[in-house]
Amino acid sequence: LQYFLPDFTLVSSLLLQSLPESGHSLKSKNAAGNRLQGSRTRLPIAMVLPYGPQATTRPPICQLFRYDPIALGYDFGSGVWVRDVLRGEAMRLGLVNLGQRMQPNADRFQERLESTVKDLAPQLRNVLKEHFGDQIEIDGDVVRWKGGVAEHEAAVENRRQSVGQQFAGIKSDLGGVRPGDLGAEEAGRIEEVAREFQPPWAAQISAVAAGRKPLFHEDLGFLDPEDLSRAGASIQKRIPAGVVARFEDGHLYVYNPDLVGRLADPRKPLWPQIVAHRDDGKWLGYGVNWFEDPAFVRVTISDAGGATVFAFGAPEQTAHLYGAARAQDWIEATGRPHTYTIHRPGGGP
Repeated sequence: LQYFLPDFTLVSSLLLQSLPESGHSLKSKNAAGNRLQGSRTRLPIAMVLPYGPQATTRPPICQLFRYDPIALGYDFGSGVWVRDVLRGEAMRLGLVNLGQRMQPNADRFQERLESTVKDLAPQLRNVLKEHFGDQIEIDGDVVRWKGGVAEHEAAVENRRQSVGQQFAGIKSDLGGVRPGDLGAEEAGRIEEVAREFQPPWAAQISAVAAGRKPLFHEDLGFLDPEDLSRAGASIQKRIPAGVVARFEDGHLYVYNPDLVGRLADPRKPLWPQIVAHRDDGKWLGYGVNWFEDPAFVRVTISDAGGATVFAFGAPEQTAHLYGAARAQDWIEATGRPHTYTIHRPGGGP
């Protein structure tokens, strides 16, 4: 049970029992005899209640205070939030009955839940949408909670199953690509490298397909171009309509036009900008352009056994956001737990 001290309905009902009509001031004395003066909306609750700290008939709101109520500053809009109350204490005070089930006040709170995103870069706004989906609405510089938790969780589970299937299929497509026209020894090394990188490539492509990552790019010029072209066409069939897989000049691109469009200059054609920013960490979903801003930290993604499966650079202040997002790529792709670690300057996580 939680007792909502600053809830407006509760506060207004208490204040109206003790305050004069709106527009008048109230003068009173505290326990030490000092004169106090204030208006309807600025007086602490305890000050306006006609009960002293030693009174035996104080109402529950005063009996719940752990300190002298005269010294408290509870007031609507004061920022004081909620405090847990044990059920036994609530029953003793007559607030609940034996066996009574309490209904949470979450809906009323969520109706008013909003925050500013004025100082968030476009890529961080993308991260919010990636995590919360249709549960939030970003309107200009304001993000609002819309609800729909059950629907969101069902959609996430469906997406997880779909992403897992895509991951397996994309990894298979990439596994069928042979090395280019190379000698046997060099081709063997290329095949070994390709096998090592197939899981991270497939996980990243699956994240783009799921709408959590704007762009995937990899220079695969060391692989057979015909095989790559077939693999790109197969990947295109596996990913949702609207997401684009494109193989050009030895480079494989998979991108979400909506997400990269938020980073691009709308006055210019999109594709040349994608090519120009193909190695830009902001466009790739890591939050920082490594070639322009060296102030980033290393983030590693590890599987349940502690083995590192992926690493990237992210802005130090928002590394947790990007670490969580990229770990989620692997969780949804593989269906297994993955964690992220931020490596601070000096070598410590």
